[in-house]
Amino acid sequence: MLCPKCSGTKIGVIDSRAVDASVKRRRECGECGFRFTTFERVELQLPSVIKKNGRKEPYSSEKILKGFMRAFEKRDITMSEIDTLVRSFEAELHDFMQRTGSKEVSSAVLGETALKLIAGVDQIAYIRFASVYKEFSSLDDFYNILKSIE
Repeated sequence: MLCPKCSGTKIGVIDSRAVDASVKRRRECGECGFRFTTFERVELQLPSVIKKNGRKEPYSSEKILKGFMRAFEKRDITMSEIDTLVRSFEAELHDFMQRTGSKEVSSAVLGETALKLIAGVDQIAYIRFASVYKEFSSLDDFYNILKSIE
């Protein structure tokens, strides 16, 4: 690691703390005395996603985050809680990959996993996400999903 100020290599760790699913480290350069903070987290090997039309694309945390943010828009949930949901989602995805031994996952598995996590947090967000994911086309679709979560 290099010092961001002087590019020195004598970097020491002053303090380490666990923060959510990462480690926050306060560091100091032994050459210039500059102090800075780094965050470390485990990088999970995530799969390729097989879309409904058969096309493959790399997994994108940003897409999952945007979907969750849209579902929880104007709901009583913090960005930190949404980030925690995304990490839980990715952990479940990683577990799925290890169980199946696959490096690919269908978008259907991703959608159902997201629905399960959202359902445990907020029913309105669940309906919002479900209406897009399941491509609701009528009021009957909304009625049926409402009956299923009662």
